[in-house]
Amino acid sequence: ATATATSTSIAAGGGQRRRNGAGGGAAGGTTGGAAADSSVWAVRDARYKLVHDVTTGAEQLFDLQADPSEASALPATGANIDIASKLKAFVTRLRG
Repeated sequence: ATATATSTSIAAGGGQRRRNGAGGGAAGGTTGGAAADSSVWAVRDARYKLVHDVTTGAEQLFDLQADPSEASALPATGANIDIASKLKAFVTRLRG
């Protein structure tokens, strides 16, 4: 699977404004990067997107196939925890 990291800033009113991180190829077909000054980062694969607020530690996982507008975060239970862990592992590898 391919994952992409994105830096994200929260806009006024709770909406999200996204900036793509600097892309760079990595082993396993992964791409992405994160801006060093971001307080929020996001990582996604073909189906899921994880948004992490560095300041508060809050995380939101979205199913982009079922909810492409990211209107409702998935509950932090069962398989969703495993999906979020896999996406966080990608960010850990990316940051080295």
